[in-house]
Amino acid sequence: MFHIIPLFVLWAAGLPLALCGLYPTQPIQDTVYAAGEPVSTTWIDDGTYPNINNLGPLEIQLFCDTDTFITTLVENVNPRAMSQQITIPSDLAYDGSDFSIRFLTDTPYNLTIYTADFTVTTGSNQTDSSESSQSTSPSLSGSSTSSSSKSSPPAYTAPPLRPGDVGFQPGSQQSKNAGRHIDIEKVKFRLVFILWPALIGITMAL
Repeated sequence: MFHIIPLFVLWAAGLPLALCGLYPTQPIQDTVYAAGEPVSTTWIDDGTYPNINNLGPLEIQLFCDTDTFITTLVENVNPRAMSQQITIPSDLAYDGSDFSIRFLTDTPYNLTIYTADFTVTTGSNQTDSSESSQSTSPSLSGSSTSSSSKSSPPAYTAPPLRPGDVGFQPGSQQSKNAGRHIDIEKVKFRLVFILWPALIGITMAL
């Protein structure tokens, strides 16, 4: 009598009451499956009746939001295999952490065993963002190239100035001074090397 009351409470709360030796070990609450990629679901025999040896072939189904059927993942699975490769459909409409797997068998009687809720990622958000960045990157690079080409002036290098070119113009006062400087040098040359020896010779002759 005291064992019936807790079972009735569980049934009233909507929790599964089926007792079975098959106990799912993967997926668990922390499991993350990627849609479209092969993964494994595993289980053990916990000794509860009916145990693994008494069960008939299993059907493995995918659910979300507790009771929303999505698809049958695989059929006619041998319960004694203790594992089965499955693939979450790649065309799921959304990511979420409310997915679960159910193991169904009708031998020795109708049984349904639930896994814990786990997470499925579809990768749709990452794909959309990468495609968006790829589609915008050419236009950005093109605009930067065009703007840089328009703003940059043509390259031009002026030849270096010689010291004599700075401020020098034909006919200017500087050119006149330069001419005078050359005349004075000629005068000095004549005085030193021509007139002075002549004067010395005349003096000695006297």
